[in-house]
Amino acid sequence: MASNVKCFMKAVAVVALAGICVLGGYSYAMKYQANSILSALPRPMEDSEIDDTYTPGEDDQEVTVIAQNDISAASEGSWNTVDSYMYDITGDGVNDNITLYSSSHAAGSQNAPNEQNWILEVSDGVKGYYTLLDSSLLHSTVYYDVVEKTSKRKAIIVYETTETGTDIVEYIFTEKGFEEAVTYSSNSSAKVHSSVPMYEQ
Repeated sequence: MASNVKCFMKAVAVVALAGICVLGGYSYAMKYQANSILSALPRPMEDSEIDDTYTPGEDDQEVTVIAQNDISAASEGSWNTVDSYMYDITGDGVNDNITLYSSSHAAGSQNAPNEQNWILEVSDGVKGYYTLLDSSLLHSTVYYDVVEKTSKRKAIIVYETTETGTDIVEYIFTEKGFEEAVTYSSNSSAKVHSSVPMYEQ
């Protein structure tokens, strides 16, 4: 009888030990799987890891770069100043003069003539001029924004509207000059209506 009890107790002990081993192995496997899943998830970037530098065009095959000129595009002919703004977009610590010119209407008008000649130019007052826009457009208006995308990335966004559509072009300043990128174009569409105001003649 005593031997039967001892055998029974040994069997219980073996079963209990086996159960502990199985549970321990299962717990380890689940923990390993959870750690693997967590390690595969994207990790938030620390502030020290964020690169605030910007190299426009590094993912583009062809980039239009507008270099500096010695002579203003508005130096010849008769031009009206539509808008002018002083801002250090080149980042040299000195304000640059951003000027929008037109040769076919007076500033502040509302019904533009059939054709307008437009110039949008950046002058640093020392080294020269960057001519961002020099175009003749039919039934057109041109507006621009000056924006700071980041502390090191500054741009001029130009809106060109004509009777056929609208183009939005971004000019980002780099060490080489202004890089041009067309961010939106609807010139392939038939414009039905626009509430964009026209300049008066």
